[in-house]
Order: sequence, then structure tokens, then C-alpha cells
Amino acid sequence: MKVAVLGDTHLGRSLYGYDMTPHIRRVMYRFFRFCVQNKVRRAVHLGDLFDSPKPSTRLLKIAFQWVNEFSRAGIALDVLVGNHDCHANGAIASALEPLKVAGVPLVRVVDRPTYIPCEAWTGERGALMLPFPSSALYGLSGRWNDAIETCLDASLGLPFDLFCHLNITGALLGDQEWTYRGGDHCLPASLVERSNVRRVINGHIHKQQYLFDGSVFMPGAALRLRFGESLNPTVFCLLDAEEMTVEAVETLRLYHIKIDARSMTSTTEVLTEVKDQIADLSSKREGGIDGLVKVSPVVDDLSAISWGEVERCLYDEGADHVVIESPQWQTKSPAQESTTEQPRKTVNDTVKKWIVDNLEGREERREVYRKFLGLKRRAED
Repeated sequence: MKVAVLGDTHLGRSLYGYDMTPHIRRVMYRFFRFCVQNKVRRAVHLGDLFDSPKPSTRLLKIAFQWVNEFSRAGIALDVLVGNHDCHANGAIASALEPLKVAGVPLVRVVDRPTYIPCEAWTGERGALMLPFPSSALYGLSGRWNDAIETCLDASLGLPFDLFCHLNITGALLGDQEWTYRGGDHCLPASLVERSNVRRVINGHIHKQQYLFDGSVFMPGAALRLRFGESLNPTVFCLLDAEEMTVEAVETLRLYHIKIDARSMTSTTEVLTEVKDQIADLSSKREGGIDGLVKVSPVVDDLSAISWGEVERCLYDEGADHVVIESPQWQTKSPAQESTTEQPRKTVNDTVKKWIVDNLEGREERREVYRKFLGLKRRAED
């Protein structure tokens, strides 16, 4: 039996005042259509359905309408609680509590470790679901670990797929040289490597990554949610008995343009550079840029660029929303920066790597790094 998987949606997210809810809602319904077209009987949302633990009535209504589509179509939907859904404290465990209380047929809100046996899942293997640990339910990590052990005992050593919304111990993020070393919100590598864990499908990280020789798959967010994700792939995931396939999703385009205008004397030069970067980042459609554009300029004290003209040009090119950040004033030449900034960055990265490799507690790491930064500032002063 096939299982369709959707990554983080963050319903209610806005970007520099631009409401992304219509785009997120469109992706959610495209996922429902994806489930119907592939004739799946089960679907999983990996967490962070909402962007805030206190969604508005409008957002709750959108969520109810969406899950009801699955219920009417006879598709079982499991929605994990993510860190953005969780309340920091209080009696309410998460923003998904209204969905849980409503008891929509075939829709299950997973707010605690849950094991589903083979016969109740796909018939071929079971499923273990680990949402983000809500502090309202699991104030102490010991209770969380005990709940996981109970689920593992219930599996009786039979094979299962692991769905979660957690950091994973040993996960290498992007091009960084350090990995997650564990903590209250980390999935232990020992659990990933258990013989009866067939696959791990993880949310939380908005980047598609294959880890542990392919046994861990991170679909990433279903929509690019900030400019730093402008090049991240966006996919729907389809799990079969032994195979895993993904389908690319066309979403709202985000363009982050960085302009070094210190050597530019006219607005025309800046406009040319902006258009060149847009062309490099993504091929233009017939309708224009079609997306959100953020421009981060660096200027010197002789700059006389009209950034309002740059903004108007981008709107003429078809941008949906334009953000011009406050120009950063720098007087150093690029050659000077390369000799002063790079060594400092290298020192910081070296210290970070040492801290992560040698210290286990998150608070201890932060405290040591804060002391290092303080000593470095004193030395510079």
C-alpha cells in the first residue's frame, strides 16, 4: 500500500508583510490531488501544519476544510505535531488540539509517540510516529524516552517505518562541518540504526537531505518559506513497499539579490546587475519574474543610487512583492574584506566545531560560545 507524505506547511506564514497563506493553501490542496491521483489510502503530514501555536479562526477553518477533504475521500491522514504547533506551556498541548477534539473520521492528530501495527497500517510493515515533544505533555525528557521505549516494545521486533519531526543525531546540515550531537529534541542514531527500522522520514528541516546511506529521507518544506530557501527543492513524497519516489512541486518563487554597489556610480548599473542576477537564479517566464524579490544592497559614502527606482523596475518586471533592505554602509574594498573577514569567520567555525564535538549539553555549548565571543570582543577592543 502506498503512503503519501507532505513536509512542513507553516499555514499562516508571512514574509516581510506578504501573506503566504493563499500559496500554502494551494500547495495543501495540490497534495490532496496528488493523493487522489496516486490512489493512496494513507497520507502523513510531518508536522508544523501551522506557523504559530495560536492560529487565527481563519487558519483553523482552512485546516478543517483541508482534513475534511481526506475524510470524505476515504484517505486516512496522520498529522504530526511540530515545534511550531506546540505551546511553550499551558494545558493545551498544541494548535492541533481543535482538530483532535473534533474527531474528524480517518484523521488522527499525533501529539505523542505512537506505534501503529502492520495490520492497521499498510499490512506490510508498521509505523512509529514521533512528533515534536510538547512541553505540556512531556516536561521531562525522561517521560518522552519512556514513551518511545513503550512503542518499541509494542513493535515486537517487526519492521516499521519511522515518521518524525525532530533533529537527528549525526545529521549533517547543508555544507556545514558540524552535526547534531544529541539533546532532548534529537532522534538518537541508535534508533535509526535498529534492525527493524526500515526507513526514517523526517520533517522539521526545510531541506531535502539523504543521510545514513539513504535510510533517512527529509522531504523539506512543501513551500519555500523564506528567502534563504530560494533554491531548496519542494516535493511531495510517495512511499511504496520498498521504493520511495518524489514529485517536484512548483511553488512561489523567491529571489534574494545581493548587490555590491560600492563601485557603481549610477542607478542604471544597479538595474543591470539586478536583472542579470534574476536571469541567473531562474529562467524568466513570459509574465515576468513572478515571485517575491528581496534586494540586499551594500553601498559606500559616495553612493547616490535611487533604490525606489530599482523597486519600481522589479514591479515592472512582474514581481509580486519587493523588499529593499536598508543599505549596509561599508567603505572597505573587497580586497580588504577578504583579508580581514575570512580569518575571523574561520576562527569562529573552528571554535564552533570544537564545542559541538566536545560538549554534549546544548546550554553548556551556548554558554561556552558566549564566553568565547566575549573574550574575542575584548581582544578586538
